[in-house]
This record gives sequence, structure tokens and C-alpha cells, in this order.
Amino acid sequence: MEESTRYAKNLSCLPSNHPFAILRSQFWPSDTVLDIGCGSGDVGSYLTETGIIVDGIEPEKARADIAQTRLRHVDVGSAGQDINGLADRYTACPFIDVLEHMADPIPALQWAASRAESIYAFVPNAAHYSARLKLLRGDWSYQDDGIFDRDHLRFYNLSTMKSMVTAAGLE
Repeated sequence: MEESTRYAKNLSCLPSNHPFAILRSQFWPSDTVLDIGCGSGDVGSYLTETGIIVDGIEPEKARADIAQTRLRHVDVGSAGQDINGLADRYTACPFIDVLEHMADPIPALQWAASRAESIYAFVPNAAHYSARLKLLRGDWSYQDDGIFDRDHLRFYNLSTMKSMVTAAGLE
């Protein structure tokens, strides 16, 4: 699997109850979104279909180059770094499958909160039955994606997610 497209998502024909469709329904055309860890821009591009303006930040240059063809503006970097070309304020900053890849996500959440009215976070649920069964079987192997993604540094359930939000001083 090529690293630049490892996290590519097929977002055509999503049902209205899909998490990405629900996220998109939270915005009006011309709202501005800073997609943190935008990957190759799949989710951001999906948001732009309804007139939402999307900028992105992506630490992996090959993914950022792809995203730049799909979003208004993309910078190579991480939340919290000094990044040129971003707006001063955004309607929202989504973290789509990003927080579990960060050694310390709290500063990134605080940085995003200083730039946006709302933050949305999508994280894999480490308490999901499939993860529990895998561990009960003694299987601690990693994969290219999913709950046991080889790049995950942290694992969350609802309780630990709420604790992280509180620790960041957010609601």
C-alpha cells in the first residue's frame, strides 16, 4: 500500500446517518473548516461539495500534495506549529482519525480551540467488541489501518476521550 494514499476514503453515496454526512450537515455553505491531519483531502473534498471552504494541515508531504489539489489551501505541518497561509479564525477544526496518532494531543486541541468556534474529533473506539476479542485471543498485532493501526500511539474509549477534552480545558 502506498503511504500517500494509505488513509484514502471512498466517500461517494454516503447515507445521511454516516458520521461524515452528519459532520457535513453541521455547516452552512461558505463556513470555513480547518481539517487537521487532512491526509489526501478526502473528507475535506467531501465537505466542499456543499460549498464549505476547507483548508488543511497535513504532516506527511506526499499526502499534503494530493490534498492541495482538492482543498483551498494546505500546509505541511501539525496543529500548534506556526503555519503561514491559514485564516485567523475558522468555523470548525475537525480531527478525523488524528488524535490517536499524537503523543500529546492536548496542545493540538488547545491550539485548534484558539482558532475555531468548534472542534470535532473522530477516534477509533478501543473498547469496541472487535478490539476486545482480538486482545482476548492474545493477538496484539498491528495493521495498516483500523483500531490497531501501526501508527497509533494512543487508544481511546468514551471515558478517556472525555477526560482528554476536560484536560485540554474544553467542553
